[in-house]
Amino acid sequence: WRTRPYNSTPFIPPPSATQAKGYLLTEFYSGATRLSGRFSEGLLLRRLHTIVSGFLLFSVRPVAYAQNPAFVAKLGLVLLGILNAAAVHTLPYWRTAVREETVPTGLKLSAGLSLAIWVCAVISGRWIAFVE
Repeated sequence: WRTRPYNSTPFIPPPSATQAKGYLLTEFYSGATRLSGRFSEGLLLRRLHTIVSGFLLFSVRPVAYAQNPAFVAKLGLVLLGILNAAAVHTLPYWRTAVREETVPTGLKLSAGLSLAIWVCAVISGRWIAFVE
């Protein structure tokens, strides 16, 4: 399916030597920055730390948080954001963007929706302390 050389295709990076070195995590490519690289184990540890610390903060007053409308809204928005990201990666728009280097209107709309969802999730998270 490749018709152009690696250096002219921004969505498909050239193969790198890091894949042959037996790293635990695979290489990734950012279409936004046009840089290839490797996920570090530190990135996963930071995500794990974020999840664990979130559960610990929730465990202090679980009943109060569960009854807080801002907290419930945040959880719903985070779930919606995750579902939107999963849907974007399974829809044909994503494959078209990767294959043809053009961004279809449907993918642009999904990106705008994703941005709105995550901004609202952050705002809802900030409101948790102020809503009873």
